[in-house]
Amino acid sequence: MKNNCKKTYPISLMFVLILFLYAASLNGQSLVFENSVPDKNDTENEKIEFNSLTGDWWGTRTSLYKSGYQFSFSMKNDFFSSHSAKSRGFDYLNMFTLNSSLDLNELFCWNNADFFAEVIGLHGTAPEDKIGPLQGISNITSPHQWRLYQLWIEKKFAGNSISVLAGLFDLNSEFDVRSTTDLFINPAFGIGPDFSGSGLNGPSIFPSTSMAVRVNYCVNENVSFKIGIFDAVPENYNQEYLKDIFNLGRDGVLLIGQADYTKSTEEVREGFEKYSIGGWYYPQSFDDLAEVDQYGNPITHFGNSGVYFNAEKFVLSKHGSPQLGLSFFGRIGFANKNINAVQTFWAFGFNFSGALSSSPEEILGFAIANARLSSKFITANSLIYSNAKFNETIFELTYSFNLLNWLCIQPDLQYVINPAEGTSRRAFIAGVRIIAEF
Repeated sequence: MKNNCKKTYPISLMFVLILFLYAASLNGQSLVFENSVPDKNDTENEKIEFNSLTGDWWGTRTSLYKSGYQFSFSMKNDFFSSHSAKSRGFDYLNMFTLNSSLDLNELFCWNNADFFAEVIGLHGTAPEDKIGPLQGISNITSPHQWRLYQLWIEKKFAGNSISVLAGLFDLNSEFDVRSTTDLFINPAFGIGPDFSGSGLNGPSIFPSTSMAVRVNYCVNENVSFKIGIFDAVPENYNQEYLKDIFNLGRDGVLLIGQADYTKSTEEVREGFEKYSIGGWYYPQSFDDLAEVDQYGNPITHFGNSGVYFNAEKFVLSKHGSPQLGLSFFGRIGFANKNINAVQTFWAFGFNFSGALSSSPEEILGFAIANARLSSKFITANSLIYSNAKFNETIFELTYSFNLLNWLCIQPDLQYVINPAEGTSRRAFIAGVRIIAEF
Protein backbone atom coordinates (compact mmCIF):
# COMPACT_ATOMS: atom_id res chain seq x y z
CA MET A 1 0.00 0.00 0.00
CA LYS A 2 2.85 2.39 0.84
CA ASN A 3 4.44 1.77 -2.54
CA ASN A 4 1.19 2.55 -4.31
CA CYS A 5 0.87 5.79 -2.34
CA LYS A 6 4.42 6.77 -3.28
CA LYS A 7 3.49 6.47 -6.93
CA THR A 8 0.97 9.27 -6.45
CA TYR A 9 3.52 11.73 -5.06
CA PRO A 10 4.73 13.01 -8.47
CA ILE A 11 1.22 13.86 -9.65
CA SER A 12 0.40 15.55 -6.30
CA LEU A 13 3.56 17.66 -6.45
CA MET A 14 2.75 18.57 -10.05
CA PHE A 15 -0.68 19.83 -9.01
CA VAL A 16 0.87 21.99 -6.27
CA LEU A 17 3.47 23.41 -8.66
CA ILE A 18 0.86 24.23 -11.29
CA LEU A 19 -1.40 26.01 -8.80
CA PHE A 20 1.57 27.98 -7.45
CA LEU A 21 2.66 29.10 -10.90
CA TYR A 22 -0.85 30.07 -11.86
CA ALA A 23 -1.35 32.07 -8.66
CA ALA A 24 1.90 33.88 -9.41
CA SER A 25 0.74 34.60 -12.96
CA LEU A 26 -2.56 36.08 -11.73
CA ASN A 27 -0.75 38.36 -9.28
CA GLY A 28 2.00 39.47 -11.61
CA GLN A 29 0.01 39.33 -14.87
CA SER A 30 3.35 38.94 -16.63
CA LEU A 31 3.13 35.24 -17.37
CA VAL A 32 -0.26 35.03 -19.00
CA PHE A 33 -0.88 36.30 -22.51
CA GLU A 34 -4.16 36.19 -24.37
CA ASN A 35 -4.15 34.19 -27.57
CA SER A 36 -4.71 35.94 -30.86
CA VAL A 37 -5.60 34.23 -34.11
CA PRO A 38 -3.87 35.31 -37.32
CA ASP A 39 -6.26 37.25 -39.54
CA LYS A 40 -5.91 37.08 -43.30
CA ASN A 41 -7.60 40.49 -43.51
CA ASP A 42 -4.51 42.10 -42.01
CA THR A 43 -2.88 44.55 -44.38
CA GLU A 44 0.50 43.82 -45.84
CA ASN A 45 2.14 46.24 -43.41
CA GLU A 46 0.62 44.77 -40.28
CA LYS A 47 2.45 42.12 -38.28
CA ILE A 48 0.64 38.95 -37.22
CA GLU A 49 1.20 37.61 -33.71
CA PHE A 50 1.87 33.87 -33.53
CA ASN A 51 1.28 32.31 -30.13
CA SER A 52 4.10 29.79 -30.34
CA LEU A 53 7.42 29.19 -28.66
CA THR A 54 9.39 29.93 -31.83
CA GLY A 55 7.38 33.06 -32.65
CA ASP A 56 7.31 34.73 -36.05
CA TRP A 57 10.81 33.73 -37.21
CA TRP A 58 11.77 37.39 -37.74
CA GLY A 59 8.79 37.99 -40.04
CA THR A 60 9.22 34.85 -42.16
CA ARG A 61 6.13 33.16 -40.74
CA THR A 62 3.98 36.23 -41.39
CA SER A 63 5.19 36.42 -44.99
CA LEU A 64 4.42 32.73 -45.56
CA TYR A 65 0.97 33.10 -44.01
CA LYS A 66 0.03 36.07 -46.19
CA SER A 67 1.26 34.10 -49.21
CA GLY A 68 -1.14 31.23 -48.48
CA TYR A 69 1.00 28.91 -46.32
CA GLN A 70 0.03 28.15 -42.74
CA PHE A 71 1.50 25.47 -40.50
CA SER A 72 1.79 24.54 -36.84
CA PHE A 73 3.55 22.05 -34.61
CA SER A 74 2.28 21.15 -31.14
CA MET A 75 2.97 18.63 -28.41
CA LYS A 76 0.27 17.37 -26.06
CA ASN A 77 1.23 15.47 -22.88
CA ASP A 78 -1.09 13.68 -20.44
CA PHE A 79 -0.03 12.52 -16.96
CA PHE A 80 -2.54 10.33 -15.08
CA SER A 81 -2.61 8.62 -11.72
CA SER A 82 -5.44 6.07 -11.52
CA HIS A 83 -6.89 4.35 -8.46
CA SER A 84 -9.42 1.56 -8.06
CA ALA A 85 -9.95 -1.20 -5.50
CA LYS A 86 -7.88 -3.69 -7.51
CA SER A 87 -5.61 -1.58 -9.70
CA ARG A 88 -3.46 1.51 -9.32
CA GLY A 89 -0.78 3.08 -11.42
CA PHE A 90 0.71 6.01 -13.28
CA ASP A 91 0.49 6.63 -17.04
CA TYR A 92 2.00 9.10 -19.47
CA LEU A 93 0.71 9.76 -22.99
CA ASN A 94 2.23 11.96 -25.66
CA MET A 95 0.93 13.26 -28.99
CA PHE A 96 2.84 15.27 -31.59
CA THR A 97 0.78 17.10 -34.22
CA LEU A 98 2.15 18.68 -37.38
CA ASN A 99 -0.34 20.26 -39.76
CA SER A 100 -0.24 22.52 -42.76
CA SER A 101 -2.91 24.33 -44.74
CA LEU A 102 -2.61 25.99 -48.10
CA ASP A 103 -4.83 28.73 -49.52
CA LEU A 104 -5.06 27.51 -53.12
CA ASN A 105 -6.47 30.84 -54.25
CA GLU A 106 -3.32 32.66 -53.11
CA LEU A 107 -0.99 30.00 -54.49
CA PHE A 108 -2.65 28.85 -57.72
CA CYS A 109 -5.56 31.27 -58.27
CA TRP A 110 -8.04 28.44 -57.57
CA ASN A 111 -10.86 30.42 -56.01
CA ASN A 112 -12.34 29.33 -52.68
CA ALA A 113 -10.21 26.19 -52.41
CA ASP A 114 -8.06 24.96 -49.51
CA PHE A 115 -5.67 22.09 -48.89
CA PHE A 116 -5.00 20.56 -45.47
CA ALA A 117 -2.56 17.90 -44.26
CA GLU A 118 -1.90 16.57 -40.77
CA VAL A 119 0.60 14.08 -39.34
CA ILE A 120 0.41 12.75 -35.78
CA GLY A 121 2.78 10.79 -33.55
CA LEU A 122 1.42 8.89 -30.54
CA HIS A 123 3.23 7.28 -27.61
CA GLY A 124 2.66 6.24 -24.02
CA THR A 125 0.57 3.92 -21.87
CA ALA A 126 -3.19 4.06 -21.39
CA PRO A 127 -4.93 4.43 -17.99
CA GLU A 128 -7.94 2.66 -19.58
CA ASP A 129 -5.95 -0.58 -19.53
CA LYS A 130 -5.73 -0.50 -15.73
CA ILE A 131 -9.29 0.43 -14.75
CA GLY A 132 -11.33 -0.63 -17.79
CA PRO A 133 -13.79 2.19 -18.71
CA LEU A 134 -15.36 1.44 -22.08
CA GLN A 135 -15.79 5.18 -22.71
CA GLY A 136 -12.09 5.84 -22.14
CA ILE A 137 -10.11 8.34 -20.07
CA SER A 138 -7.88 10.29 -22.49
CA ASN A 139 -8.79 11.37 -26.01
CA ILE A 140 -5.20 10.82 -27.18
CA THR A 141 -4.99 7.17 -26.11
CA SER A 142 -3.60 5.08 -28.96
CA PRO A 143 -1.08 2.37 -29.77
CA HIS A 144 2.42 3.72 -30.51
CA GLN A 145 2.49 5.04 -34.07
CA TRP A 146 3.23 7.82 -36.51
CA ARG A 147 0.66 8.27 -39.26
CA LEU A 148 -0.78 10.53 -41.91
CA TYR A 149 -3.97 11.53 -40.15
CA GLN A 150 -5.68 13.91 -42.58
CA LEU A 151 -5.11 14.92 -46.20
CA TRP A 152 -7.94 16.69 -48.01
CA ILE A 153 -8.98 19.42 -50.44
CA GLU A 154 -12.09 21.57 -49.98
CA LYS A 155 -13.73 23.68 -52.67
CA LYS A 156 -16.59 26.15 -52.16
CA PHE A 157 -19.27 27.04 -54.69
CA ALA A 158 -22.36 29.24 -55.10
CA GLY A 159 -21.11 32.15 -53.07
CA ASN A 160 -19.58 29.82 -50.46
CA SER A 161 -22.99 28.35 -49.59
CA ILE A 162 -21.92 24.90 -50.85
CA SER A 163 -18.61 23.24 -50.04
CA VAL A 164 -17.26 19.87 -51.14
CA LEU A 165 -14.40 18.16 -49.33
CA ALA A 166 -12.58 15.02 -50.47
CA GLY A 167 -9.68 13.05 -49.00
CA LEU A 168 -8.48 11.47 -45.80
CA PHE A 169 -10.82 13.11 -43.27
CA ASP A 170 -11.67 12.99 -39.55
CA LEU A 171 -15.46 12.62 -39.37
CA ASN A 172 -15.58 14.07 -35.84
CA SER A 173 -14.06 17.37 -36.97
CA GLU A 174 -17.49 18.29 -38.40
CA PHE A 175 -20.02 15.60 -37.42
CA ASP A 176 -21.22 15.02 -33.83
CA VAL A 177 -18.97 17.79 -32.54
CA ARG A 178 -19.66 20.63 -30.10
CA SER A 179 -17.63 23.78 -29.50
CA THR A 180 -18.46 23.75 -25.77
CA THR A 181 -16.92 20.30 -25.19
CA ASP A 182 -13.51 20.86 -26.82
CA LEU A 183 -12.19 21.51 -23.32
CA PHE A 184 -12.79 18.01 -21.93
CA ILE A 185 -10.15 15.27 -21.98
CA ASN A 186 -12.42 12.21 -21.74
CA PRO A 187 -13.24 11.02 -25.30
CA ALA A 188 -16.93 10.45 -24.40
CA PHE A 189 -17.41 14.23 -24.57
CA GLY A 190 -16.23 14.25 -28.17
CA ILE A 191 -18.01 11.82 -30.46
CA GLY A 192 -20.44 9.66 -28.47
CA PRO A 193 -19.39 6.04 -27.72
CA ASP A 194 -22.67 4.85 -29.30
CA PHE A 195 -21.17 6.05 -32.60
CA SER A 196 -17.42 5.75 -31.97
CA GLY A 197 -17.76 2.02 -31.24
CA SER A 198 -19.69 1.24 -34.42
CA GLY A 199 -18.45 -0.62 -37.50
CA LEU A 200 -15.53 -3.03 -37.70
CA ASN A 201 -12.86 -0.53 -36.64
CA GLY A 202 -14.95 2.44 -35.59
CA PRO A 203 -15.83 5.30 -37.95
CA SER A 204 -13.24 7.61 -39.48
CA ILE A 205 -12.03 9.27 -36.26
CA PHE A 206 -8.89 9.52 -34.14
CA PRO A 207 -6.50 7.80 -34.49
CA SER A 208 -7.54 5.98 -37.71
CA THR A 209 -9.18 7.93 -40.52
CA SER A 210 -10.46 6.88 -43.94
CA MET A 211 -11.16 8.32 -47.37
CA ALA A 212 -14.33 10.39 -47.58
CA VAL A 213 -16.41 12.87 -49.53
CA ARG A 214 -18.33 15.49 -47.54
CA VAL A 215 -20.84 18.02 -48.92
CA ASN A 216 -22.06 20.95 -46.80
CA TYR A 217 -24.93 23.26 -47.78
CA CYS A 218 -25.68 26.47 -45.87
CA VAL A 219 -29.32 27.35 -46.44
CA ASN A 220 -28.86 30.67 -44.66
CA GLU A 221 -26.81 32.06 -41.79
CA ASN A 222 -28.68 29.87 -39.30
CA VAL A 223 -29.43 26.54 -41.02
CA SER A 224 -27.04 24.10 -42.70
CA PHE A 225 -27.03 20.48 -43.85
CA LYS A 226 -24.06 18.18 -44.40
CA ILE A 227 -23.70 14.64 -45.67
CA GLY A 228 -20.70 12.34 -45.87
CA ILE A 229 -19.67 9.08 -47.49
CA PHE A 230 -16.76 7.33 -45.77
CA ASP A 231 -14.80 4.13 -46.25
CA ALA A 232 -16.48 1.95 -43.60
CA VAL A 233 -13.26 0.46 -42.20
CA PRO A 234 -10.52 2.99 -41.39
CA GLU A 235 -7.00 1.69 -41.70
CA ASN A 236 -5.97 -0.18 -38.59
CA TYR A 237 -2.68 0.65 -36.89
CA ASN A 238 -1.43 -2.95 -37.21
CA GLN A 239 -1.94 -3.09 -40.97
CA GLU A 240 0.73 -2.27 -43.50
CA TYR A 241 0.87 1.54 -43.77
CA LEU A 242 -1.86 2.94 -46.08
CA LYS A 243 -2.37 -0.56 -47.53
CA ASP A 244 -6.18 -0.65 -47.36
CA ILE A 245 -6.97 3.04 -47.59
CA PHE A 246 -8.79 2.83 -50.93
CA ASN A 247 -10.61 -0.49 -50.46
CA LEU A 248 -14.16 0.88 -50.66
CA GLY A 249 -15.29 -2.15 -52.62
CA ARG A 250 -14.23 -4.60 -49.92
CA ASP A 251 -14.84 -2.46 -46.84
CA GLY A 252 -18.18 -0.96 -47.81
CA VAL A 253 -19.24 2.55 -46.81
CA LEU A 254 -20.49 4.57 -43.87
CA LEU A 255 -23.20 7.13 -44.69
CA ILE A 256 -23.84 10.06 -42.37
CA GLY A 257 -26.02 13.17 -42.43
CA GLN A 258 -26.46 16.07 -40.03
CA ALA A 259 -28.67 19.18 -39.83
CA ASP A 260 -27.55 22.19 -37.79
CA TYR A 261 -29.31 25.27 -36.49
CA THR A 262 -27.05 28.02 -35.18
CA LYS A 263 -28.38 31.21 -33.62
CA SER A 264 -26.62 34.58 -33.59
CA THR A 265 -22.98 33.49 -33.92
CA GLU A 266 -20.71 30.51 -34.54
CA GLU A 267 -18.46 31.62 -31.67
CA VAL A 268 -19.23 30.55 -28.11
CA ARG A 269 -20.15 33.94 -26.68
CA GLU A 270 -23.21 35.97 -25.73
CA GLY A 271 -26.14 34.98 -27.98
CA PHE A 272 -24.66 31.63 -29.07
CA GLU A 273 -27.01 28.65 -29.48
CA LYS A 274 -26.55 25.56 -31.60
CA TYR A 275 -28.68 22.45 -32.12
CA SER A 276 -28.01 19.48 -34.37
CA ILE A 277 -29.52 16.14 -35.29
CA GLY A 278 -27.57 13.47 -37.11
CA GLY A 279 -27.88 9.91 -38.28
CA TRP A 280 -25.44 7.27 -39.53
CA TYR A 281 -25.84 4.02 -41.43
CA TYR A 282 -23.62 1.14 -42.61
CA PRO A 283 -25.34 -0.70 -45.52
CA GLN A 284 -23.37 -3.90 -44.83
CA SER A 285 -24.03 -7.14 -42.97
CA PHE A 286 -23.05 -7.50 -39.28
CA ASP A 287 -23.09 -10.41 -36.85
CA ASP A 288 -25.39 -10.33 -33.85
CA LEU A 289 -23.51 -9.83 -30.58
CA ALA A 290 -24.97 -12.92 -28.92
CA GLU A 291 -27.66 -14.77 -30.88
CA VAL A 292 -26.78 -17.75 -33.06
CA ASP A 293 -28.71 -19.96 -35.47
CA GLN A 294 -29.34 -23.71 -35.14
CA TYR A 295 -25.84 -24.43 -36.43
CA GLY A 296 -24.12 -22.17 -33.90
CA ASN A 297 -23.35 -19.41 -36.39
CA PRO A 298 -24.07 -15.77 -35.42
CA ILE A 299 -27.34 -14.37 -36.75
CA THR A 300 -26.66 -11.81 -39.47
CA HIS A 301 -28.26 -8.35 -39.58
CA PHE A 302 -28.23 -6.19 -42.68
CA GLY A 303 -27.29 -2.63 -41.87
CA ASN A 304 -26.15 -0.88 -38.71
CA SER A 305 -27.51 2.52 -37.74
CA GLY A 306 -27.88 5.15 -35.06
CA VAL A 307 -29.03 8.71 -34.38
CA TYR A 308 -27.79 11.50 -32.11
CA PHE A 309 -28.92 14.93 -30.90
CA ASN A 310 -26.72 17.80 -29.72
CA ALA A 311 -27.57 21.09 -27.99
CA GLU A 312 -25.34 23.83 -26.64
CA LYS A 313 -26.08 27.36 -25.43
CA PHE A 314 -24.25 30.33 -23.95
CA VAL A 315 -26.48 31.27 -21.01
CA LEU A 316 -24.73 33.92 -18.91
CA SER A 317 -21.97 36.42 -19.67
CA LYS A 318 -19.60 38.13 -17.27
CA HIS A 319 -20.33 41.80 -16.71
CA GLY A 320 -18.82 43.82 -19.53
CA SER A 321 -17.37 40.72 -21.27
CA PRO A 322 -19.80 39.19 -23.82
CA GLN A 323 -17.18 36.64 -24.91
CA LEU A 324 -16.76 35.27 -21.35
CA GLY A 325 -19.27 33.36 -19.29
CA LEU A 326 -21.28 30.19 -18.71
CA SER A 327 -22.21 27.68 -21.43
CA PHE A 328 -24.19 24.44 -21.21
CA PHE A 329 -24.28 21.42 -23.52
CA GLY A 330 -26.18 18.16 -23.85
CA ARG A 331 -26.04 15.10 -26.10
CA ILE A 332 -28.06 11.91 -26.47
CA GLY A 333 -27.48 9.05 -28.91
CA PHE A 334 -28.98 5.68 -29.79
CA ALA A 335 -27.50 2.68 -31.66
CA ASN A 336 -28.66 -0.78 -32.72
CA LYS A 337 -28.48 -2.91 -29.55
CA ASN A 338 -28.10 -6.16 -31.53
CA ILE A 339 -24.79 -5.05 -33.05
CA ASN A 340 -23.25 -2.29 -30.90
CA ALA A 341 -21.85 -2.47 -27.38
CA VAL A 342 -23.43 0.87 -26.37
CA GLN A 343 -27.13 1.12 -27.18
CA THR A 344 -27.87 4.46 -25.46
CA PHE A 345 -25.62 7.32 -24.43
CA TRP A 346 -26.25 10.70 -22.83
CA ALA A 347 -24.00 13.48 -21.62
CA PHE A 348 -24.40 16.99 -20.30
CA GLY A 349 -22.25 19.62 -18.62
CA PHE A 350 -21.03 23.19 -18.58
CA ASN A 351 -17.94 25.31 -19.00
CA PHE A 352 -17.19 28.77 -17.68
CA SER A 353 -14.68 30.84 -19.64
CA GLY A 354 -12.84 33.56 -17.72
CA ALA A 355 -13.80 31.99 -14.40
CA LEU A 356 -10.91 33.64 -12.50
CA SER A 357 -9.55 36.12 -15.03
CA SER A 358 -10.40 38.09 -18.15
CA SER A 359 -8.80 35.56 -20.49
CA PRO A 360 -11.02 33.44 -22.80
CA GLU A 361 -8.34 30.74 -22.64
CA GLU A 362 -8.98 30.21 -18.92
CA ILE A 363 -11.91 27.76 -18.67
CA LEU A 364 -13.49 25.68 -15.91
CA GLY A 365 -15.59 22.69 -16.97
CA PHE A 366 -17.69 19.91 -15.45
CA ALA A 367 -19.50 17.12 -17.33
CA ILE A 368 -21.22 13.75 -16.84
CA ALA A 369 -21.46 10.92 -19.40
CA ASN A 370 -23.49 7.72 -19.16
CA ALA A 371 -23.26 4.71 -21.48
CA ARG A 372 -26.04 2.12 -21.36
CA LEU A 373 -24.59 -1.18 -22.56
CA SER A 374 -26.47 -3.64 -24.72
CA SER A 375 -27.68 -6.71 -22.84
CA LYS A 376 -26.33 -8.79 -25.73
CA PHE A 377 -22.88 -7.26 -25.26
CA ILE A 378 -23.06 -8.20 -21.56
CA THR A 379 -24.12 -11.75 -22.47
CA ALA A 380 -21.37 -12.15 -25.08
CA ASN A 381 -18.70 -11.00 -22.62
CA SER A 382 -20.02 -12.70 -19.48
CA LEU A 383 -17.07 -15.12 -19.38
CA ILE A 384 -14.59 -12.22 -19.54
CA TYR A 385 -16.33 -9.77 -17.19
CA SER A 386 -17.91 -11.70 -14.32
CA ASN A 387 -19.73 -8.70 -12.82
CA ALA A 388 -22.32 -7.46 -15.30
CA LYS A 389 -22.43 -3.64 -15.48
CA PHE A 390 -25.16 -2.22 -17.68
CA ASN A 391 -24.48 1.46 -16.96
CA GLU A 392 -21.07 3.09 -17.00
CA THR A 393 -20.98 6.69 -15.73
CA ILE A 394 -18.05 9.13 -15.88
CA PHE A 395 -17.71 12.50 -14.13
CA GLU A 396 -15.03 14.96 -15.26
CA LEU A 397 -13.92 18.19 -13.60
CA THR A 398 -11.24 20.10 -15.51
CA TYR A 399 -9.63 23.52 -15.59
CA SER A 400 -7.52 24.95 -18.40
CA PHE A 401 -5.38 28.10 -18.52
CA ASN A 402 -2.46 29.52 -20.47
CA LEU A 403 0.64 29.83 -18.32
CA LEU A 404 2.41 31.38 -21.31
CA ASN A 405 0.98 32.35 -24.67
CA TRP A 406 2.33 29.06 -26.09
CA LEU A 407 1.90 26.83 -23.01
CA CYS A 408 -1.48 25.53 -21.80
CA ILE A 409 -1.89 23.71 -18.46
CA GLN A 410 -4.99 21.65 -17.65
CA PRO A 411 -5.46 19.82 -14.32
CA ASP A 412 -8.12 17.13 -14.63
CA LEU A 413 -10.12 14.87 -12.30
CA GLN A 414 -12.31 11.95 -13.42
CA TYR A 415 -14.48 9.53 -11.47
CA VAL A 416 -15.84 6.33 -13.04
CA ILE A 417 -18.79 4.33 -11.73
CA ASN A 418 -19.05 0.75 -13.02
CA PRO A 419 -16.15 0.66 -15.53
CA ALA A 420 -17.59 -1.83 -18.02
CA GLU A 421 -14.37 -3.70 -18.79
CA GLY A 422 -12.81 -3.47 -15.32
CA THR A 423 -12.93 -5.59 -12.18
CA SER A 424 -13.78 -2.77 -9.75
CA ARG A 425 -17.00 -0.84 -9.24
CA ARG A 426 -15.33 2.55 -8.81
CA ALA A 427 -12.23 4.28 -10.12
CA PHE A 428 -10.66 7.69 -9.56
CA ILE A 429 -8.25 9.37 -11.98
CA ALA A 430 -6.20 12.50 -11.32
CA GLY A 431 -4.09 14.01 -14.03
CA VAL A 432 -2.83 17.00 -15.91
CA ARG A 433 -2.56 17.87 -19.62
CA ILE A 434 0.21 20.12 -20.87
CA ILE A 435 0.05 21.52 -24.42
CA ALA A 436 2.95 23.34 -26.03
CA GLU A 437 2.68 25.19 -29.34
CA PHE A 438 5.96 25.47 -31.23
